[in-house]
Amino acid sequence: MADMGDLIIAQKAGDQEKVSTLLETMCKSMRKIFLLMLEVRWDRQELRYYDSLPERPAAIEDAIGVAEKARFLLHIVRDCLDQDLKIEKWTWVDEKRPTRQTNTYDCGPFACADMVSLAATGLPSTMTQGDMADWRTSMLQSLRALEPRATGKRRRSLELGPVIDLELSLDIS
Repeated sequence: MADMGDLIIAQKAGDQEKVSTLLETMCKSMRKIFLLMLEVRWDRQELRYYDSLPERPAAIEDAIGVAEKARFLLHIVRDCLDQDLKIEKWTWVDEKRPTRQTNTYDCGPFACADMVSLAATGLPSTMTQGDMADWRTSMLQSLRALEPRATGKRRRSLELGPVIDLELSLDIS
C-alpha cells in the first residue's frame, strides 16, 4: 500500500504520473459506505468528527479510520504544501451527540444538515430522525430552485459573451 513517504518522494522527483497514481490509490482506500463528516478547524487546530449513528457496531472502527486519514491530510498540508504545521498540537474532538439516525439511508441528509448548521451557526445540527423527511424535502426543493449553470469550457453566453476556452493545469510542486 502507498504511503505519505512514497507520495512526497514522487512529488519531489517531479514524477506526476506516479503522484496521480498514488493519490488515486490513497483516495480509493479512504472510501466508506457510511457517510461520516470531519470538520477541520484551522483556527482552533481541531479535527471535529461527526457521526449520526455513533452507537452502531462499526462506529469506533470508523472513527479511528477517519482520525488516521485526518492526520494524513495534515501531513499532506505540512509536507507537500510546505506549511509550518505542528501536527502534535492538533486535537481530535469526537462525536458527543447521541444516536440521531435510526435507518440505514439518512447518513447523507444528516451530514448535509450538519454542514448547513455549521456554516450558519458554527454548531452541528440538532436534527433527529423525526426531522429527516421534511429535511430531505427541503433539500430537494432548494436544489430544484437552483438555476442550471454550465461549467468548464462552456460558460453561459448571456453572462460572459462568447464562449471562453479555459485550460486549467494543476501544479503541486
